[in-house]
Amino acid sequence: MKALLTNFKCNFRLRAVFVILCALLFATLPVPARAEEPAFLPGDCSDDVLRAETRLSDLGYLTGIVDGLWGQNDVNALAAFYAASGTQGDGTLDSLFSASTAAAQDAFPAASLLAPGVLVNWDEVKEHLIIGQAYALTDCRTGIIVRVVCIKTGGYARFTPELDWDDATLRGFFSSTASSEKLPVAVLIDGVSVAASLQYASVPADGTLASYCIYFSGSVSGVNGIPDVDHEAVVHAAAGG
Repeated sequence: MKALLTNFKCNFRLRAVFVILCALLFATLPVPARAEEPAFLPGDCSDDVLRAETRLSDLGYLTGIVDGLWGQNDVNALAAFYAASGTQGDGTLDSLFSASTAAAQDAFPAASLLAPGVLVNWDEVKEHLIIGQAYALTDCRTGIIVRVVCIKTGGYARFTPELDWDDATLRGFFSSTASSEKLPVAVLIDGVSVAASLQYASVPADGTLASYCIYFSGSVSGVNGIPDVDHEAVVHAAAGG
């Protein structure tokens, strides 16, 4: 009887050790990676979708309609971005909206700018902008000066050319009338040449003057007040930085 009890205790201890070893083994095994959820599902419609579409369009990956509705064209565009940038989808859009200052500096190196401006935060700039007043705008790349009239302020400023000549000259800054280019400019405000980023806002088909978005340091987009890293990068490039 005593021998049986001793054997039982030994077997119990061996089994306990075995269970503990198995538990430790499984604890050290790598956890299988879960398939990451996509940022959007087909048919999703939201401001975040519009923001992502706008970003993909600005980067040249999306050539279709930007309408805030996530479709197959958007899926393909995002996949093309990931492939070209060497990044992978991780369930977020962090890499899509990562800062692109280096790219802007490559496109507009400080040495090539004839008339760089200075960085002034948008909160300060908008206090000095007056609706209906004309301002001198300088193309930092060429030094060409035009006159533009402030027509709206919010998260960023909107201007329209003062005269037909200004309109024609501004249009010449861009490669096409459908361009989403962002160009380094400086706006003379109360004697200070302030670095900014210029982009088409609209080009009327009726022959009237176009309007332009002008972003300053710290300006935010019209999509949920989200900062636009591309514009911010061009603003810094316009300041020679």
